[in-house]
Amino acid sequence: MFRAHQLDRDSVDRTTAFVRDQMNETLCGTLRRCVPETAAERARPLLPRDVELRIIDAGMISATADWCGVSSTPHFLAMMDFERGSRRWNERQHTYIAFLHGSIKKTIRAKGEGTHCDEPARVAVETLVQKRIRQYRTAASGDSTNSAASGATSRDPASKGPPISSMLKLFSSERIDQMIATVRDNLHRLTLPDGSAMARESDAERAQPLLPASIERRAVDAGMVSGVSEWCGVDPHLHYAAMMAWERGHRRWSAKQLAYIGGLHDAAKSAIKGSRQHQMCDPNGKGAIADSLMTRVRQYREATPSG
Repeated sequence: MFRAHQLDRDSVDRTTAFVRDQMNETLCGTLRRCVPETAAERARPLLPRDVELRIIDAGMISATADWCGVSSTPHFLAMMDFERGSRRWNERQHTYIAFLHGSIKKTIRAKGEGTHCDEPARVAVETLVQKRIRQYRTAASGDSTNSAASGATSRDPASKGPPISSMLKLFSSERIDQMIATVRDNLHRLTLPDGSAMARESDAERAQPLLPASIERRAVDAGMVSGVSEWCGVDPHLHYAAMMAWERGHRRWSAKQLAYIGGLHDAAKSAIKGSRQHQMCDPNGKGAIADSLMTRVRQYREATPSG
């Protein structure tokens, strides 16, 4: 374990209780809002304590990675693939796992604000993240990411999935083009799905499109949806995970293209949140945003091939 074993029992109990209390704000098995637990259900553990500690540990690692400027996204996705791979948890438990990870990550990141991660620490954290990803991949039963990482083409046969939202209209076409170009210019700063570093592109590679323009804008659109949701207090983790599972599921993109899609999503998410940092989300609109996000998650999941 990373540091979860150092937490006292009361701290773990408070954290897990808080997350369970928030469960009715998100999706469960029927892709509708989680049904509130009865008193009898609430009195029983939703997951064994050792599993909760494992997820808390993963959240701590993700938070430390973000603090050090190392993308935590591949780590989170590898963790979720591992937990889903064994098919031992139901959808409510999967939701709990994602939200427990996100809650710990948010708490730890807040504690680290105003502090600096030096280069030796960054290298150590990056090494740890890559090691954890390899461990998840090795332990997972069935890894669709490996097959997606080879032989993929630039085709996009998937006709389903969420339609482009109205979010793209919030930024000018020029700004979106610049955002896409910036992500492409900084591909070497991204992390591949297996946790390894991305190689810097040659001039010849950079001169060629990495994805069709429509796919780049689709990823930007999804990132803006995630960003507005997070700005309004709606956790977008499930939305992002569903989007990436959908993109991986059809095995049409290479590992490099998948990392690029994730980078475009994250850049757009940060941009839209930054544009609204001095605005407040209308509490009356939060429910509509949550419902819209749930609809997109359902559309992604329904369009994702099983297995």
